[in-house]
Amino acid sequence: MDFKQLKTFTALAKYKSYSTTARKLHVSQPTVTAHIQNLEEEFKVRLVTKAHNGYVPTDSGYILLSYAENMLNLYEKCSDALKPKNEVLKKSIRIGTTSIDTYMLATIARDFRFRYPNIHSFFSITNTEDAFKGLESGLVDIILVPLPEQHKEDGRFVVVDEVGIERLYLVANENNPLTKMREIPLDSLKKEKFIIREKGSDTGRILMNWLRQNKIDTGNFIRMQQYDNIKKGISEEIGISILPDTFFNAESSSLKPLDVSSFPIKRKFYVMTTKDKARIDAVLSFAELAKQAWF
Repeated sequence: MDFKQLKTFTALAKYKSYSTTARKLHVSQPTVTAHIQNLEEEFKVRLVTKAHNGYVPTDSGYILLSYAENMLNLYEKCSDALKPKNEVLKKSIRIGTTSIDTYMLATIARDFRFRYPNIHSFFSITNTEDAFKGLESGLVDIILVPLPEQHKEDGRFVVVDEVGIERLYLVANENNPLTKMREIPLDSLKKEKFIIREKGSDTGRILMNWLRQNKIDTGNFIRMQQYDNIKKGISEEIGISILPDTFFNAESSSLKPLDVSSFPIKRKFYVMTTKDKARIDAVLSFAELAKQAWF
């Protein structure tokens, strides 16, 4: 019996589809089929049957499922127990993060260095999708990011902890007449040019989806990288955009939030890593410090 085959079987029981199981496990559909067939040949029983809602376990399959889940859980615990706590992160920790408050990052870095003076921390500031790619490829050890829908059930990544909530405002230059209006009708936004973060940015995705949902022309926009560039674009009256509350001061800045329904938009930030690093002390400490430092 192979643990990979058991993992495939439990996934099929969950998703009820060979194609979805293959996609979630990042294997081919024939591989899923072969794993199930191998288990059925080994136990000499039929484990899966087709029902109106997809593929489900047979009576024998449900018996195996209860044991398989326990076995996989024990295997993971055993693997973690045999691994030295800081084997992966002995000398350095590489953190991928999106454009969040620089003061907060400095606070986390300072507190982490105080707690782990022999571990150097390196921050890579990028967009959300590139942060996930960096984690997948091993370029970074952990990421501090929002969690887009497409990654919520991605088994390659583990949520260490939720660390805070960010509020996104639709912002314009103070000279824009919209800043003087209350309860701005959506039609008033249709002539505005929007500044949108680069592809791969969760903020860019949120704004683009909002424009489409409200039937505002998504062709009338320009893309810019990083919030500092967007702030400058709004300041120079190139267009309007969304910004986190930490990137402008509504009291004193020339950038003003617009009174538009559904804004501010809230999104949660998480510390995430891969399964092999999820229980390492330094990773857990980083999540704790990020939570404490969150504005």
